Amino acid sequence: MNKKIIGGIVVLVALVVIFAVWIGSKNNSVEYQSLVKEKDAVMIADQKPNSEETVVQYAKLSKPGYIVIYGQNSNGQKGEVLGVSDYLPAGEYTNVVVKRRSGSGGSSSNKQKTNSQTQTQTESQMDVENETVLAQIVEDDGDQVFTEDSDAVVVDESGNPVESDATLDENAETIDTQDEFIAELEDEGYTVDTDAADDLDLDLAATTSESVNTTPESF
Repeated sequence: MNKKIIGGIVVLVALVVIFAVWIGSKNNSVEYQSLVKEKDAVMIADQKPNSEETVVQYAKLSKPGYIVIYGQNSNGQKGEVLGVSDYLPAGEYTNVVVKRRSGSGGSSSNKQKTNSQTQTQTESQMDVENETVLAQIVEDDGDQVFTEDSDAVVVDESGNPVESDATLDENAETIDTQDEFIAELEDEGYTVDTDAADDLDLDLAATTSESVNTTPESF
């Protein structure tokens, strides 16, 4: 076969390979489109009291970790740990259900129980009525087990904890539309990506955690 023809075939094959590699690299480097532009975020809205769980409406973790729910006193100071989410890979989540730790929350007066089983559920609900809770993002230290002393609270670029608070109130209004959901995020001070918001399709009535986007590594 003519050497020029062979050389031309080799060059053509090389160009095809280079083009395929380039296309693959483009596909693998698609920019992650996050709902909010901040690196980490959390939003918990006012909700009806529930002695067993607290729902966090939105969270974004740049690194694997947890959403931790704390009690909060009248001065806004963080109190005891009321509940911890499951271990969460880096990504965005909505409707994260955080189970309460046994015996957590409520004032000392409300924690005095009677022996009547018929009053147990009512009194348990009283424990969290009008309680203020604080949600924070906590970075895992690598063991995938939450430890308050070793897992660090995530801070923003200004050095402030990434957190959100809410009141547990029987008269609390639920977030019924995506517009209300976005408005709540903006009220928290987050910068919402309008393109990502337009593509959002949430089940706002869901009672289990729903992943919006996840990435295997930090953003």
